[in-house]
Amino acid sequence: MGGYGVAYAASVLMARGLPLSRYEAMQWAILASFPIYLCVVLWAFRARPLMRMWKGVLGLAGICAGLAWWMGPA
Repeated sequence: MGGYGVAYAASVLMARGLPLSRYEAMQWAILASFPIYLCVVLWAFRARPLMRMWKGVLGLAGICAGLAWWMGPA
């Protein structure tokens, strides 16, 4: 569940931040969301204290979502 949030927030941030056309930026952001999700899932299985993993996942998703919101509408 947290991996989806991180992947979505990171892809929105990338789509707004990449210096490409809107269509190309969205394509690259969607393609990049799959390895981002994979890394979060692998990290979740590796993390020992569960609370540390949740803090990291929610913090990363919050940072990405906050930066995307700060950048304004696309």
